[in-house]
Amino acid sequence: MKLSVLKSILQKAYKIGFEFPDGKLIPSQYQVVKVGLQTEKMINLDGIIENTQCILVHLNLNPNFNHRCNPNAFLSLIKNAEASIKFPDVEVRVMLWNTSTASIYNLEKAEKYFKLLPIKTDSTINLNRITSQTTPLIDAASDPSLPGNSCC
Repeated sequence: MKLSVLKSILQKAYKIGFEFPDGKLIPSQYQVVKVGLQTEKMINLDGIIENTQCILVHLNLNPNFNHRCNPNAFLSLIKNAEASIKFPDVEVRVMLWNTSTASIYNLEKAEKYFKLLPIKTDSTINLNRITSQTTPLIDAASDPSLPGNSCC
């Protein structure tokens, strides 16, 4: 979902929630804590340069409070960030933090809540270029009959 669509939904919404692909809701102890612009510039094995930008919304667990973020507070956070960062109208992703890990999801409007969808990557790597090479040294290093090359 693009930022302009998210803002339009938040302006009309009474309440918001986030739903995993299996239909389970994120508990109300999660709160939207920050919004930012993420930019990546990478090169793959084929030498193709990939540029990506997204708006990243951070949801953190706060076990002490029932914080379900209201749409006005979320929209206000986005507008404050836009004033400083100048967000382009790009895809919005959600980073969900729990006690020890973070997961990133694409955001989609479902019937009642925002749906969190696993990110699918569009890999353009040519797998035919990845070949295994062998040399006498590699062959010798992998020979278990040679002293020092066995597992134990």
